[in-house]
Amino acid sequence: MDVDISVKHAVPWSEYGRVASIGVEPGYQYAIDGNPALNWPKQYAASMTLAIDGNELTPFNQPLRPSVPAVFSEDGAEFDAILGDKDRWIPTKEADGSVSNVLYFWPESGSDDGLTSVYNETPDYRDVKLKAGTYKLTVTSLCYPWHFDNLRITPAGVQSGIDIIETDGRAVDNRIFNLLGIECRGPLAPGIYIRNGKKFIVK
Repeated sequence: MDVDISVKHAVPWSEYGRVASIGVEPGYQYAIDGNPALNWPKQYAASMTLAIDGNELTPFNQPLRPSVPAVFSEDGAEFDAILGDKDRWIPTKEADGSVSNVLYFWPESGSDDGLTSVYNETPDYRDVKLKAGTYKLTVTSLCYPWHFDNLRITPAGVQSGIDIIETDGRAVDNRIFNLLGIECRGPLAPGIYIRNGKKFIVK
């Protein structure tokens, strides 16, 4: 079975901006592969890896991430400008040019200081092959500041987690309504909905 995996997370700007802008002075505790010049917190702020039974997965379609202003500012205006200009984003590839297994997160805006957890618009990992059985999933945080909520695993191509309802070929009304009877269009927030007279849950 192929599945998509999404990570529910929160990244407050006030925490992220301080770490990703300045990081921590390079030193032995952050030396990776004998490179004491690598500023680990700045390089990997708000990032993680996901492994299934010890095998790391590669994130789906995350070739770039926003660069971070060298100097932190509370208002986040410079970060907002970077978010809106993809020319100021940086590649996520490893130093040797290979695709990285690191999944990066960042605030939705420089004014986003909340702890409301969200999923990215598309699954973070796509078409992960899983056979029937039991698996150990390991989330490894490479550096704060981000807050982990949960993993959502759905059949490949089903982003919302909505129950799959099969039909018998007859014409059906596939409109979706909330419990007040109001038709819902666009992405569905978590909650209980009605389609074809049956309730279903979006998680």
